[in-house]
Amino acid sequence: MFRKRSAILGVLATAALAAQVSAARIDVTNASIAAGVTVSWTNTNTYVLHGKVVVKAGSRLNIQAGTTIYGAGASVSDSVAILIVARDGRVYATGTAAQPIIFTSILDTGSHQPLAISDNSRGLWGGINVFGRAPCNTAGGVDNSYSSDITITDTSWITFGDSGNVTSATTLAKNMYDTSGVFEYVSVRYTGAADMSEIKGLMFCGVGAGTVVDHCEVFMCNEDGINFTGGTVNAKYLISAFQAGDALMLQGGYTGNLQYVFAIQTVITSSTKNGAMSKWESGDFSYAPITNAKVYNATFIGTGANNPDTWKYNYGLYIKDRAAGTFANSILTQCSHYGAYVEDYLDAGDSTGSRYHLVNDSTLKIKNDIFWGFGKGNLTDSIFEGLPFLKNYAVTPAFDNDTMDPGLDGLGWARTGLLDPRPSATGPATKNVGTVPAGGFFDQTTYRGAFDPSAPLWAAGWSALNDAKGSVFTTGATPIASQNLISAKTASSMKIMGQGDTRLISWNQQYAARMTVKLFSANGKLIRAFDNGNQSAGVHTASISLRDIPSGVYVLQANCADLVKSSLVEKN
Repeated sequence: MFRKRSAILGVLATAALAAQVSAARIDVTNASIAAGVTVSWTNTNTYVLHGKVVVKAGSRLNIQAGTTIYGAGASVSDSVAILIVARDGRVYATGTAAQPIIFTSILDTGSHQPLAISDNSRGLWGGINVFGRAPCNTAGGVDNSYSSDITITDTSWITFGDSGNVTSATTLAKNMYDTSGVFEYVSVRYTGAADMSEIKGLMFCGVGAGTVVDHCEVFMCNEDGINFTGGTVNAKYLISAFQAGDALMLQGGYTGNLQYVFAIQTVITSSTKNGAMSKWESGDFSYAPITNAKVYNATFIGTGANNPDTWKYNYGLYIKDRAAGTFANSILTQCSHYGAYVEDYLDAGDSTGSRYHLVNDSTLKIKNDIFWGFGKGNLTDSIFEGLPFLKNYAVTPAFDNDTMDPGLDGLGWARTGLLDPRPSATGPATKNVGTVPAGGFFDQTTYRGAFDPSAPLWAAGWSALNDAKGSVFTTGATPIASQNLISAKTASSMKIMGQGDTRLISWNQQYAARMTVKLFSANGKLIRAFDNGNQSAGVHTASISLRDIPSGVYVLQANCADLVKSSLVEKN
């Protein structure tokens, strides 16, 4: 298939790095962000993290678009740089396509020769760990299990969940929409310090749905790439590339929604890795909630179908420990082992594994997906590891899973400019597309996989995969600039005020955009939507009447272009 494309532009992030060589260097330690203060990092400086830097309860860290933050490595794990966002701390990292916010290693400086895609380029600093109050499936609703991996002065900084989630319906409803801030156009590179086994590239633990996560990337982590442990946060446009562990980890009672997820892996001879692993994690299957994420429009590219499979297993999906979830409208390809595995073992704690949710109560769904190109072959017996119940499920017509070549435009696992993960517009990717869940988060697409076959790559321009001095993406890929996106945020200063039966919303938008307001019940069900239509640039207000809403606890969510604001509503 022929596409007319312009040559790719140089990555603006690269130019930003070069320019920052002469900018002021600011060394950041834990003492740099005191409790209850607001700190701002700007793109006129460079920031170097030393040790564990904590955004503490009541603190706010603002990071300007185009800012680069370096993590210092160390011979002792206690001194390795990690950015930690504690419960009730906030980070507002608001990058843009033209000016992403880059977290990288101190070795990734100067003239900026991109580090090699190899074992030696991983684990050069810690990563970003965000902790919130949303539900997790542990005893008492609170978890600080990462204290065994992060030696820290105050373990409350790495505690997540809330005991009130178990004892109070009002607290649970509030915490489901807890916010840890905004993470937009954020690239996290070369993380996962070697002897900190559970420190991921970008980890969200008990983070609530009031947090905004979109266009975020983890590149070259020595552990799992993007991790969701418990919580309800939703995310769109995620990239996980070349990790030593799993590309996407879903565990600990995570119940959020994900759409447009792209993952590509590479051979690491000492590690098992999967496109997505979903598991229970807590060890006690009586704790709620179960891990039950909804993942739509993912493209998982494994280590390569022809890579030797003697070292470790490489699956597209690996689901275990009684986890549930939905994995739909996605493409899984080029894994050295099988396409999917659903655990079905017997032990004292779990008599059925995740098979129970797949076969018995249908809370685990693998549907409308394309499986193709695996080390074990392309027949159903080869794609779905040889458990009869899984093979039978896979070929059931009602689930519309296909074993057909999606026709990706290009494959490549190095800085050779060969990768173009868009599927053929005339192939199976534009057929058997499933209907997305209602509720307003998911976009209904006409294609399967993370990328529209006929549109520019949403990953081009800001991702580490698109580095001008060594691109993984094909040089024929259309740069993001051609999408005519507005690089600045289109709305700001949104407030929700009032009490009783009326809420007043005020905001300032820089460009014409649509403004909508949605009212959700405590369990996330959409109750009502208010559409204020397209608004011109300027300051606006909108009055929302809740007079006929029954008594109860609700969440009011206002959305204008790329700005989202949530507020708890207790109606008496």
